[in-house]
Amino acid sequence: MPVDATDRAHKSLMVTVPWSAEQHAALVCFLENVTSPIPEVQRANILQLHRLAHQSGALLAVLKILCRGDGSYSQSVRSAAGLITKQLLQLNPSLIDEVDVVAVGEVLIGALADPISSVHVSVGLTVASIVRGEGFTQRWPAFSRMLREISQKTFDECRRGVSLDEESAAVRMLHGLATCIRIICEECSTELRELMQTDDPVSIFLKELLQQMLQSATVICRGGATGSKCVAAVLLTMKSCFSEGVFTLDDESDALEEEEEESAWSEGPSVSTAACNIRHHARQLHEETCGIVRHMCSCGVSPERDVLLAAVEYLNTTLETNMVDSVSTHSAVSALLPHVLHCVHSQEEESTAVICLDFISNLAVGSAETLKGVAREAADALFCCAALSSSVLSNVSAEKAERFPSNESSVRPVAPKHKQFIDTTEYSDGDEITREHGGSGFCEANISDDESSESSTALRAALSRVLDTMSSTCPDELIVHLIPLITSALTRAASSAESLKQQEGALFLLSELVDELFASLHESFLVHISSKCWATLNPNSTSPQQLRYQAVRCVTRMAAGWAVSERRTASLDESLSSPAVLRLLGVVASDASDEEVQREAICSIAKVTLHAVDSCNREGGAEVLASSLSGVIQGLICTLPSMQLAARTATYGSLSEVATVALGSKQEQLLIHDDTVMCVVNALGNRGYHLTQVLQQDGETHGSSNHAIELISLLNAMVEFVAGASRSVLKQVVAPLTSLARMFLNRYANAAEEVTATVEIHGADIATLFFDMLDNCCCSLVSDNELLRPTGESAENALLLQNVMLGTSHEAEQHVVELCARVLEGSHQQQSAEVELRRSGLAFLSSSLRFTDDPQIMSEMCRLCLAETQRVVSAEKVVSNALFCMGLIFFNILTSCNAESIRVLSETMPPCAVESFTGTLRNFITSPRVGNRKYVKVNAFTCAVAVAALQQMGHLHCGRAHDLLTVIISDSAVSMPQLKNHIEEQYRLLVMLSLIFSPEWGPATPAITQLVVTFTAAAPEELGRDIQRRWAPLVHMS
Repeated sequence: MPVDATDRAHKSLMVTVPWSAEQHAALVCFLENVTSPIPEVQRANILQLHRLAHQSGALLAVLKILCRGDGSYSQSVRSAAGLITKQLLQLNPSLIDEVDVVAVGEVLIGALADPISSVHVSVGLTVASIVRGEGFTQRWPAFSRMLREISQKTFDECRRGVSLDEESAAVRMLHGLATCIRIICEECSTELRELMQTDDPVSIFLKELLQQMLQSATVICRGGATGSKCVAAVLLTMKSCFSEGVFTLDDESDALEEEEEESAWSEGPSVSTAACNIRHHARQLHEETCGIVRHMCSCGVSPERDVLLAAVEYLNTTLETNMVDSVSTHSAVSALLPHVLHCVHSQEEESTAVICLDFISNLAVGSAETLKGVAREAADALFCCAALSSSVLSNVSAEKAERFPSNESSVRPVAPKHKQFIDTTEYSDGDEITREHGGSGFCEANISDDESSESSTALRAALSRVLDTMSSTCPDELIVHLIPLITSALTRAASSAESLKQQEGALFLLSELVDELFASLHESFLVHISSKCWATLNPNSTSPQQLRYQAVRCVTRMAAGWAVSERRTASLDESLSSPAVLRLLGVVASDASDEEVQREAICSIAKVTLHAVDSCNREGGAEVLASSLSGVIQGLICTLPSMQLAARTATYGSLSEVATVALGSKQEQLLIHDDTVMCVVNALGNRGYHLTQVLQQDGETHGSSNHAIELISLLNAMVEFVAGASRSVLKQVVAPLTSLARMFLNRYANAAEEVTATVEIHGADIATLFFDMLDNCCCSLVSDNELLRPTGESAENALLLQNVMLGTSHEAEQHVVELCARVLEGSHQQQSAEVELRRSGLAFLSSSLRFTDDPQIMSEMCRLCLAETQRVVSAEKVVSNALFCMGLIFFNILTSCNAESIRVLSETMPPCAVESFTGTLRNFITSPRVGNRKYVKVNAFTCAVAVAALQQMGHLHCGRAHDLLTVIISDSAVSMPQLKNHIEEQYRLLVMLSLIFSPEWGPATPAITQLVVTFTAAAPEELGRDIQRRWAPLVHMS
């Protein structure tokens, strides 16, 4: 509730009564001892702090000490006052209502420019507390009057030109005033944006403040004063004003001005006038700000760092809008650009260089012509920045440590790359979210590592952005000016530390440019650079680590450029073709003498493979690529046992990516030989067996967590290789892989009370990947098409799967299908159980129907799927898999007519369960929440048809059969077209529909007829004839 004027006046009188000398002395003594290490004093301080938080006038007394910068109090006392101010406002935010702004306002504003960081930060928090919330001008009418008076007084003093150095009262007051306005814009941005739409007094008040602030800053600049901190504060205030949206600088608004004015006039002429005024004032403020920037950059001396960064940040905000073509923007950018390039060239601080590089990136996007005018200087600055930063650019240890730890004790969890089955959509709003990083979530160690490497990572990213942008907008200028610098650096021998840094920087720059500019670069240049990289990476080379690291990156990018270009010459092919570079990277990856270079080479193998596969698909050459790729992979596998954990982790990730593109379903010709796939699966299997054994034996140790994390990375690669392996390979490995999965799942599913923390954290991710692996084995050995049209080979494969998947090493052990059901049963007891675990488990159970029709197994599957559909909070991808699995079970029972299966099904789904499930299906089919989740909807529709057919045949009983048929008829036209290109699912649906179709299905007849016609045209002849026979009357009638 707002405080009325009478109450405010009473409080003002109350708090302006000064404290007694004793109270003041006690407060100073308290502040002097705030940082005391003595426990008794610390306890007394805490009690005193809580007393002050509820003592009238305490905050005002502390603020007076905090803001008094005349030497009356020591810096430590004032810093302590700042700390106590923050704590008082946290303990009792209502204390701010007792502060008399008139009494301390001018001192408060001046203290915002105090050179002591803790002082001006605490004062800023106090000002933010004053202005925070809606209607601050109504709650604090004196505050706005005070700001207006200070602004006018400061402007008058600046205009008189008396003592305008950094320490003058006028300059410091302008600094504080600018900071105060910035705080208002940031804390009250939403309210101010709304008020700016009308000629509200607050908007007029803010415009006047900004206008006078800019005029005062202009006077200071033109007077030759050196008040850089003051001017920087003004520029940052204007940046916040525009970045917070209080004013806008969008040129597109001019194009829409007429439309906006027409809309505004429909609401009233005052709104239209206000909208025009906003644009006018925004442009006026922007022009004056650009004038300050232009003058600061043209006064004959380089602007100091503070004002340079502030100007860059302001113009970055401007360039991110569409004000690039503004005359004032162009003139300010042109004046500032030489100083920015000088800053990048000298690179005094990395953070400064990052901000300046972002400015160049924005300029390259919005005003490339301006940048082209200083292309030579820009190229020289970028080259020098890269050379001076070469140790930072190559120092990847901090960045890589998160993914690729250098030893067993510094491992970081690697999130598994889960595969999806059937439903490939993203999570919906109602989906449960699995924990990241292998189930462990984020930890403080990860965050601190991120912060420690933030600066160097930011510099690399900023340089990459600049080069990427300029290669698109200024390619010719880069070739003319930057490439000669790179050539010169790489031609000279690295005879000194400086020349070595230049070579490292040159390779970094080229690696960022070459794939984009490859077609425009001269062949002799490319051959020379590639030769340099090959020589640097020669096993006998003595080149330092940084140079070798950059050489790996550069030759990888050059190979990418070669793959997408049409230039094919003998000299280029010899050193840059994908097979040649793959062989080179394989040699580097086998050398463990430098772990960082080894890891980069391992990761680069996947990058080269991706481009090589694309090139192979366009131009051919699969045999050569397959030979090189298989050789490289086998080399990695041979080196794997001697690798450190970091390199092994990188190898697993690289193998996973390689398998995805080289063994993917879209790949017409497999690019990895069967013997290589067998080698990889066997090696990963052996390592996985060792890790699983150790994991089961380890207690609560850090090493056990490392083993679990490595197993997750390994299984990601295994899943991809199994998915793309040929049947001849899978027939040989399915038994040991199943045994490996059974070994882990038996412990995970049956050790609910004995489970270790490691298994509790990572077990779900490991089990998920094992289920994905087993699912891929089943789907590859018995295809969807072979389920409907069995062949001799598929029958043998199904028997093999049955023997392996339903077999155990001894009688008391459970087979993997039972273990999967056990795991899912356990997950149903937790409402927040991992989505991916349930998704993959249900996918594997669906695939197990390829080799078993055991009634008891199908009954257990059905029970688990029913439970999944009844979750209070369900993940739609999991429900989709559950419905798909139930649809398969129902279809098998309908077509097999097995009496035992029918009996078991009726026991599993009594009438009450059928009625409940029917309601669930109707909800999934008709609910708008499902929306475009077509797999959920289609699987629910197919399942509903199956339930209706089972009821029609007398196998299930429910009193709501008519309601279900009504839903099927009304939704046919929507759901059936979604089955396009899914021949097997179309066949199952049409067979089940033929069991329940009747002439009364008028609304559904066109959709069914269209599906029959579509299916018979695309399906195998045998299946097509069967459907034609079943639907002959309908087709003939249509």
